[in-house]
Amino acid sequence: MPNKGNLTLAQTFSDVSASKTVNQYFTYDTYGNRVSSTNDLGHKTEWDYDPTYHLYPVTERASRYFATGGQPADTRFVSTATYNVVCGLPATKTDPNGIIKTFTYDAFCRPYYVQQNVLGPYVRPRFENEGNPATQALVEYTPLPDWVGETFTRSYYDGLGRVYRVETSGETAAGPSRIADTDYDPRGNVLRTAFPRFVGEAAQWTTNSYDWADRLVKTVNPDASQRTYFHYLATSSSFNPWLYGVVLTDELGHQTKTVTSTHSDTTAVVRDVVGMALTEYRSYDLLSRLISVSDPGGSNWSYTYDLVGNRLSASDPDLGTWTYVYDAANRLIKQTDARGTVTTLAYDQMDRLTLKTATAPGGSPVTLTQNTYDQAASGYYNIGQLTRSENAAAVQLYNYDGLGKVARQDATIAGITHTTFNVHDGSGQTLRSQYFPVQLDFGTPTAHLQYTAGKKLYSAPGFITSTLYEADGQTKEITYANGVKTSFTYSPTRRWLTRITTTLGAGTVMDRQFTRDSLGRITDIAGTSATGPNSWHYVYDSADRLTTADNLGDNTLDETFVYAANDNMTSRTRVAGTYVYPPASAARPHAPISVGANAMAYDANGNLTSDGSRTFVWDEANRLKTVTRASNTVNFAYGPDGARAKKSSSFATTLYPDANVEINPATPGAEIYTRYPHPDIKVVGTTKYFLHREHLASVRQVTDMSGTVVDATSYATYGESLNTGFQTQKNYIGERFDPETGLLYLNARYMDPVLGRFISPDDWDPTKEGVGTNRYAYAQNDPVNKSDANGHADLQGIARSYINREVGTQVQALADVEQDAAKGAAIGGIAALGVGAVVAAPEAAAAVSAAFPEAAMFATEMVAAETGLIAPAGAVGAVALSRSEAMKKALDTVTEKLSSSQLSSFKNYMGKVPSNSTENVSISVQKGTATFTTVSPGKVPGSYATYEKVVDMNGKTLSYSKKVFDPLGGLVSNKDKLSKADSPKSGSGGSGSDKGSAVSVNDHEVSK
Repeated sequence: MPNKGNLTLAQTFSDVSASKTVNQYFTYDTYGNRVSSTNDLGHKTEWDYDPTYHLYPVTERASRYFATGGQPADTRFVSTATYNVVCGLPATKTDPNGIIKTFTYDAFCRPYYVQQNVLGPYVRPRFENEGNPATQALVEYTPLPDWVGETFTRSYYDGLGRVYRVETSGETAAGPSRIADTDYDPRGNVLRTAFPRFVGEAAQWTTNSYDWADRLVKTVNPDASQRTYFHYLATSSSFNPWLYGVVLTDELGHQTKTVTSTHSDTTAVVRDVVGMALTEYRSYDLLSRLISVSDPGGSNWSYTYDLVGNRLSASDPDLGTWTYVYDAANRLIKQTDARGTVTTLAYDQMDRLTLKTATAPGGSPVTLTQNTYDQAASGYYNIGQLTRSENAAAVQLYNYDGLGKVARQDATIAGITHTTFNVHDGSGQTLRSQYFPVQLDFGTPTAHLQYTAGKKLYSAPGFITSTLYEADGQTKEITYANGVKTSFTYSPTRRWLTRITTTLGAGTVMDRQFTRDSLGRITDIAGTSATGPNSWHYVYDSADRLTTADNLGDNTLDETFVYAANDNMTSRTRVAGTYVYPPASAARPHAPISVGANAMAYDANGNLTSDGSRTFVWDEANRLKTVTRASNTVNFAYGPDGARAKKSSSFATTLYPDANVEINPATPGAEIYTRYPHPDIKVVGTTKYFLHREHLASVRQVTDMSGTVVDATSYATYGESLNTGFQTQKNYIGERFDPETGLLYLNARYMDPVLGRFISPDDWDPTKEGVGTNRYAYAQNDPVNKSDANGHADLQGIARSYINREVGTQVQALADVEQDAAKGAAIGGIAALGVGAVVAAPEAAAAVSAAFPEAAMFATEMVAAETGLIAPAGAVGAVALSRSEAMKKALDTVTEKLSSSQLSSFKNYMGKVPSNSTENVSISVQKGTATFTTVSPGKVPGSYATYEKVVDMNGKTLSYSKKVFDPLGGLVSNKDKLSKADSPKSGSGGSGSDKGSAVSVNDHEVSK
């Protein structure tokens, strides 16, 4: 077998001193095709090629096919493909489940039709008006639910391949469509973007201005408010030398300074609060891995890594020190927390978690998760899927349809089994759901759930009569089966909610009007409802922390809040006394050691163990296990997915088969089932109730089928229900309150609404957006505008907002987010350790990605990517390398060593490489001059761009160019990125955005 010139061994050192490596071995056939890839554990993938041309991979045997690592073989793991030899692209692809995708192409070998044989989903891309810069567009058609027609996404692109308008289906096939626009300045920057609107409506433009270096200097909103950016050269003598600084002055004049290093890493974030600079410092190693953080109070975090990039330790001021161990395949196999509890993980050949156990010091191993995959079941397509997950608390069984969606789920807890069936069609939407026992149908075989032409839920027979949406997808109006209607009003220039009105005929159930400042923060709420005091006035500091909450109808609810520089809450009116914290250098500096007269105690992981009136016990997985108050104890148990499965006390027991089901097993054989098939619907047994919410999804009114208000509550500032007899478990921000403990269950953690703090520290990366360095703060100390439903990060009333309904079925996106927060990154696994999340988006996406999250920029990218699913690593369609892997790969090919300055320049260059191009980075060195080159696929299939940067020995950039080529290899543009001169060579063809940007986020979370 010829191996000359072919890579046969990829060896990555994880430790130099101990000479530890991670190896990947490759073999080839006589034609030079890669036929196998094997790691140090013997996990192998094999490929066969067509017998005629010896070019096309026609068979792939996944690693599960082979018996390795003590795991048995499963010969079902074979994928096959046939090819269209004219185009050199797949004609059909068959996966291990026997599901066949068929591909057809147009005369230019562009995807023309892609269809799957099970359930019949298809994608029908078309190029329209090619060559006409004013009207040329790429359109993607997909089926509507129940096959009543098609929905479309039409992307208009200019001669440089930039998308300047995205048009999607409207509410009905005959109604106006939705559009979102982007304009560019002569230098290719986004000049302005318009909110999504229906055709015929006036555009609301957000306009940008740039300086000579194409840096954003001002953004003017449609209401004329603006924010500015001041750029300057920053200096310091720290380990990470400062280079650039930018001062953001927001719409209210508040300033935030962000400083980046010579390696483009964020090294300081400074907030100006009443003339006091609150500074967070960050440090990185030479590979841009976060190694330390210092908060404004002086508390410190530190991290270590191996050479591969796996995190070896995390020292956290609140969580303590945790350590991690990995196997020869780079998988996390052991974690030791600050208490000394050891968590071990095992995997199959495909790196899927099979067993997770935890052992406390002096204790026996406890099984947290045991997973089984690929179990066959008639009528289902389960190969490659999790089919059974279990522990002592619960057993979860899953079966899947041809779309890979869960079609049946059985959960058994305490001997009681609950079953949910979901029926989907080729549109991917749920047509109906069915629950057993005590049957509940959400949609029926003869009366399906109905959707708009934009695939948003319109009606649910017997539950929801109709739903109307704004152009940007926010709910405009929803009418329930009991005749109650809720209407939503939004600011036309800023798109935030200004009013919620719930009515029954001429009567008002709830009316809440919101006044906001230029940042969108609510300053006043006025209105009426059946829940009592309902009007508030709010004041914030310049760090967006709530400082005053004034209830205009009940002065006993008035509060003021005081905070320290590190965001510790030091006093709150409703709590007697002050919050006292340890010094910044002590353990748990963000956890109060006393509140008023009550002393607080914690374990080594930072979990609250006593607060003077309650004692708390935590399990081996760092989850709340028991709460004892006086002589009453409440016990909690968690399922294999990490979500709460059971709550029990001497008074009552509740079982939770999933996030939207509650079972009261008090009377065996006559259990009471409560389901939430939709965020606004609660069904107890067979009795229907409708939940009416405010802006953060908190339930305030409950009506029955006659429209009568049967339950109501209002809330204090941090979520204390003012009606202690309120019967709906899901209440504040739509999450469950436990009256037995006084705590809110927010999935990953519990929050005490009286203290306004979490009772355990957050384990996500403190630099992650919405998380922050204060490990115990709820919603970044702003409970009026933000919510923290997943227990990790505030969602700012956007992702989980009651008004932003992307749900449409009982398979609620929100519930999925919440349960995922409890599960971690892997099912039952450790959350995202050693993983670097990479985000890449062309600048044109700025106007449309948020507006139309389902819209693909040049939708055939998705189709084209699919055509390469069967291919060995390194071939077309392979998964992109991480930036650290790509850097190592490129540097390994250099025969002449780079200078330190050139190495630094290469690192900066890598930071701008699009995430889909990391596999195609190369370096060449001649006479001391280094050239960095990347080939990046364009948005028009077959087009591509090359980025070439040339630097001298001192790292000085001699040239930096980008060339764009059409699918036939013709030069479309040649841009000198130093002089910003653009030389168009042809008209309407083109590739991707001129400024595809990539941001690498080290999202290494300490696990729970």
